[in-house]
Amino acid sequence: MGTMLCGSYYGLQGWHFLVGESKIKTRFFQLLYCICIVIGSAMNFKSIINLSDAVTLFMAVPNLFALFILSNVVVKEVKRYCKKYDVGLFSEVKDEPYDEATDVE
Repeated sequence: MGTMLCGSYYGLQGWHFLVGESKIKTRFFQLLYCICIVIGSAMNFKSIINLSDAVTLFMAVPNLFALFILSNVVVKEVKRYCKKYDVGLFSEVKDEPYDEATDVE
């Protein structure tokens, strides 16, 4: 029940962001949400899982596309961050041979 309430609230906030706020638009979302609850309760579990997997796939495709488009920006920002805070991506490796006697744990 809590998941349905949170999903309704955050879904409504996203709906308002996409289409704007008005009483008619809010009622339309609430009606659509209730219809989806009724349809979901009438479906069998396997169909719901398959639908959920398909929706997750459809959400992942634009995210992967955006990640590909923004990859150069991400690399530049990581380099800028590492330079600013003097963070190395890899620790330096000593050129000395390993001596088991001096290794203390």
